[in-house]
Parts: sequence; structure tokens; C-alpha cells
Amino acid sequence: MRTQPMTANIIELAKEMRATYERGREEGVGLFIGSFRFPLSGSEGASRYFAYMVMTRYPECRVRLVKGYDQLRLEQHFWVVVDDRVYDLASDRFDGMSAPVMGESDTPLSARFSERRFIDGDAIFENWHPGERFQKARVLRYINHRLAQPHLHLVKG
Repeated sequence: MRTQPMTANIIELAKEMRATYERGREEGVGLFIGSFRFPLSGSEGASRYFAYMVMTRYPECRVRLVKGYDQLRLEQHFWVVVDDRVYDLASDRFDGMSAPVMGESDTPLSARFSERRFIDGDAIFENWHPGERFQKARVLRYINHRLAQPHLHLVKG
């Protein structure tokens, strides 16, 4: 079972990752498919990189990528579950969602994306191939560079 301080650390990481994706969009850096329109698109890449960072920094946590599907709208959306907590860095793209979901016990989007597939282990990141244009090593360098800047999520513009 995760301690409260670890949950706070993962929430802080989620905030910084979200700010990193926003900064990448503003700078025109292609981080993942859809990153130029993040958070309106790009939930898969955003979730996979966040999951990877959590797995790397907190190997004792159980990290799962969730691929949700909405049959009615023929739409898919991705988010991350760390132990029993939901992190959806792009949830605010949907009506009724004013902020990303960070460290909550559930997401209101679970009803909309009721058909779900859980992805574990190496399938989350190591065995993911986002395409030649989006080189994972280059994107990780960019993310790590941005995360090294303290309180990134507090600095806009």
C-alpha cells in the first residue's frame, strides 16, 4: 500500500508532466501523436509517458494504462491507474471536466468509456512503437529536461 507522501509525489509529477505537454505544444515540439493539440488529443502518448515516468521513479507501484472505448461516439481515450488512483492528464478536454484527474479514486469518464482494456508491464511503454516521427528517447530527453525545472506547472507562458 502506498503512503500518503508518495501519492502527493505522484500528483506533483502528474502536474509537472501536464505542464511539460502544454509547453511542448506551445513550443511546437512533437512529443506524441496529437501533442500539437493537447489536451484536445494525445491522451495515449500523454498517458504512456506519464506511466513510464511513474514506473521508473516508483517501481513499487502497480501501474496500468487504461484504454477506454465509447461505442456510441466511436471514440477512445487513455488514462493511467497507479495502485488504486486515477491520473487522466487530458480529461479536461471533455464537457463537464474542468481539470485533469490527478490521484482520484475514480474518473467520471469511466461511465462514458465503459469498455476498457488494461495494459500492464512492458506493453505500456517498452513494447509501444509510436512511429518514426516520435522517437521515444528524444521525447524522454525533452520531458526530463523540463521536469528538471522546478515547479514547472506553476510557471505559464
